[in-house]
Amino acid sequence: MAEALKGIYNRRHPERTDYYRIIEGNFDEFQRSYPDQFEEKYGYLRTEVMKAVYSFLECGIPENGMARFRCEECGHDFFVAYSCRCRVVCPSCSTKRSILFGEKVREIVKPVPHLHITFTIPKILRAYFRRNRKLLKFLVQSSNWTIEKYFTEATEIEGGYTGGIYCIHFSLRSMQALPQGSLFNVHPHLHALVPAGIMKDGLFYEQRNISTPVIAEIFRARLLTVLLGQGVITQELINMLMSWNHHFSLRSMQALPGFNVHVRGQIDGADGDAIENIARYMSRAAISVDRVEFNPADNTITVYERKDRPSSGKHRTYTIMEFMALLAGHIPSPYESLVYYYGIYSSSHRGKERRENRDDQSIGIQETKGIGRASSTWARLIHRIFEVNPLQCTKCGGNMRVVALITDYRTSKRILKHIGEETIRPPPLKANIPTTNIPDTVFWDSIPPVESCFHSLS
Repeated sequence: MAEALKGIYNRRHPERTDYYRIIEGNFDEFQRSYPDQFEEKYGYLRTEVMKAVYSFLECGIPENGMARFRCEECGHDFFVAYSCRCRVVCPSCSTKRSILFGEKVREIVKPVPHLHITFTIPKILRAYFRRNRKLLKFLVQSSNWTIEKYFTEATEIEGGYTGGIYCIHFSLRSMQALPQGSLFNVHPHLHALVPAGIMKDGLFYEQRNISTPVIAEIFRARLLTVLLGQGVITQELINMLMSWNHHFSLRSMQALPGFNVHVRGQIDGADGDAIENIARYMSRAAISVDRVEFNPADNTITVYERKDRPSSGKHRTYTIMEFMALLAGHIPSPYESLVYYYGIYSSSHRGKERRENRDDQSIGIQETKGIGRASSTWARLIHRIFEVNPLQCTKCGGNMRVVALITDYRTSKRILKHIGEETIRPPPLKANIPTTNIPDTVFWDSIPPVESCFHSLS
């Protein structure tokens, strides 16, 4: 037994990070204080937020479940902790999801010029989307309608196809041109990867001169019309917003308050690496554990723009409760899609293309033996991130395979104790609330005399 159980796979130890310890130590207090402090601004605390947070607190902890891998050549074993697969709240699982998304986009994107476009909205409208996440679909639909309208009119080609891949984001942490939404603020906006033109009858008609002010005007008019039709806003608010200057200032490289459309330049659809990098950026995690730091002196949290922390120069400080309220605002609801495919990238259009190009030959099914798609996907993602193949034995270079899935806490605890790999949890990072020093005389004066504690026997 001792020879077989060699050790545990080199894991990331989430329980040692400030991010994990802050959530672990303060989430219960956050739930109690949320109705009074944040419900008016962010809406009620959704049940899925609590489920996602509790799942994250179990992610990467081997006592909560792990898989046992064994080398087929030398018998070397190691254990891998389960993941929570939660969106947003778990940076590790969000990174893996982003890699898978990048690979998918690389496969389906057309080999034509593309544009990476960012759609943002005025601050006065963001509260509506924060409080009612169902409105986000109208934001995506308005953006796609804008792209179709603009390219159809710009190229003067009727009956063609456009398309787009849209990702919903709530923070703008690295957009230098839009600093007001950076550093983990809850700022609903869209990233879009769209073909720079119209596709018709097997030909692509490229539009080279892109006018972002025109796109912004179309986007503004469409979104306001949709929100008015849904009864979300009033005509008075629309009149006020239409009177603003919403154009992007190229001279100052700053965005004026309002509707903004930012085009990041043309991307060759045939360049798979560039497309995949853009897709991963569009679906990146909202927060990184390396950018969160606890300040014990004043019980605050500092979020840095980059992983190198102070050297980036950009950071923002929150109270613990504010930070957790912002985190809750980023967590999506169950079955809420954060990625949308339209036009030539929609599932219906891609399915139609496959059917038209399908061969008449029957498809053979080959039975495979192994550890399954999920495990192979996990290993491939680890290889992509760390450039290390976790299914290659570190002792002899042989192939590793799953021999057991351990879900019982007591069994996991016993195995980890036997191999000396128990999880050592640092104490949670809690806000220290100082107590006022009250003189002892105050307490003594409030104590009644001894005689009052006895009843008269007469």
